Amino acid sequence: MNLTQMIASVGLKSYFSRPRQEIIEAINSAAQRLYFWVLKEQNGWFMKWDYSLVFEPPTSVNDAGMTNGSAVLTSATAGFELGDQGLSVSVAGAGPDGMPLVANIKVFTNATTVTLDQVAQATVVNAALVYGGSEYKLQPDVERIVRIREQDPVSGTWRIVHSTDFNQMSRLQAMFPSMFAGGASSSSTDSPFSYYGPYEKDDGQFYIQMQPTADEARPLEIVYNAQYVEVQDENSYFMLPAELRDSCKDGATAECLKAIPDDNWEAYEQGMNDKRNEYLVILRQKQISDPPKVGQYLDEDSGSDDGWPVIPGSP
Repeated sequence: MNLTQMIASVGLKSYFSRPRQEIIEAINSAAQRLYFWVLKEQNGWFMKWDYSLVFEPPTSVNDAGMTNGSAVLTSATAGFELGDQGLSVSVAGAGPDGMPLVANIKVFTNATTVTLDQVAQATVVNAALVYGGSEYKLQPDVERIVRIREQDPVSGTWRIVHSTDFNQMSRLQAMFPSMFAGGASSSSTDSPFSYYGPYEKDDGQFYIQMQPTADEARPLEIVYNAQYVEVQDENSYFMLPAELRDSCKDGATAECLKAIPDDNWEAYEQGMNDKRNEYLVILRQKQISDPPKVGQYLDEDSGSDDGWPVIPGSP
């Protein structure tokens, strides 16, 4: 269920009596209640498993075109996508003194045209273009990465991708031993790849970089602790997992009915609680053993009071 569907459903169940903005506020209120409930159940953690990314070889074509002084990049074969915004590209000969222009994709126009965050220093036609394959944008609610795995395309085995920061990996393994069975070396679950990050770019998004580059496509699994991201409208990122969204819808409906007032709000409130408890069963199936409690985080030096690196700006 996406936000457009949820807003429409809550409006229908509350007899179209509440304005759109009030419905969005009710969804936010219900979502935050569920978020903090999970934090309470999980000793301060809201763990999510993201399988949306694929670690794949970089795109490399030889028909890129740019005009001196322009940031527009065209290629008939690159196959740009909306999700490419923010990714780094290299355009041969378009930089100063005939060097490659290394920039980030700022605006996606269509599959053949994007705008970069830097202008070309020279006009190029049929130039070599390389992008993607190593840099990946994280979800907006990522607060701190717990584990990354890639799936070996031959054996199908999920293998742990270790951070280039050895101290960070040591802390992760000490805090979540069941998620790192086998240790950091000589383990059959270890991947030959590693990752660097997360780091923030000019677009305000956080990224990781995989190394070395992939030889063929490999699904990625990113397990992370999530922070709450507020819903602004139908196009907002909705951070609640799919298993909690029906519960959120019932909670938002209850709030709208209570404002009328309508006695049916109690039934929807109970529905929210029942579905929330059903999610707990699913959550416990994924739950790590003995998750630690988390104190307040410190933003200074990208560190926290427990020695764990955190994304700057997280609470």
